[in-house]
Amino acid sequence: MTDAQRDILEAATTLRLSPDQFRQLPDAEAEQVYRAALSRFVTSSFEPRWWWEHLSEPHAGFQPDGVHGFDLISQLVPDADAALYFVAEDDSPFYPVYLTTTRIASAVLGECFTFEYYLFPTDLSWLIGENHHDVIFGTGEPIVRAINARSNATGNA
Repeated sequence: MTDAQRDILEAATTLRLSPDQFRQLPDAEAEQVYRAALSRFVTSSFEPRWWWEHLSEPHAGFQPDGVHGFDLISQLVPDADAALYFVAEDDSPFYPVYLTTTRIASAVLGECFTFEYYLFPTDLSWLIGENHHDVIFGTGEPIVRAINARSNATGNA
């Protein structure tokens, strides 16, 4: 188990999340989701560590001022309570994947040390995440629209 996985597990335990609310996928299933997400959202011909540097078009991003990104993401996604995959950037051969919701992922992230993460629905229609520069980024029409609206409203492009 990696440090990020341990931190996430401790956060889920602290928050008393049931497996119905927050579940790490078994390795074979996680790798399948990871590979599908790379294929859908990343344009690089190689497997980059930082997906956000190689997002498919259209994409957008902004740096929130005075608030943690994980506190904002529930406001930017189409449905904060819909099932989605939560991918934590890690040092493993493929990043760990959890099945949860945006709202629960935000709570887990609030209990963890900082790491980059990606959230996307099970239909792979959009992706949102936050990088080590505290930039919220995303791809897919509803996320790009929400990010652009938020950054235009606050002047944080």
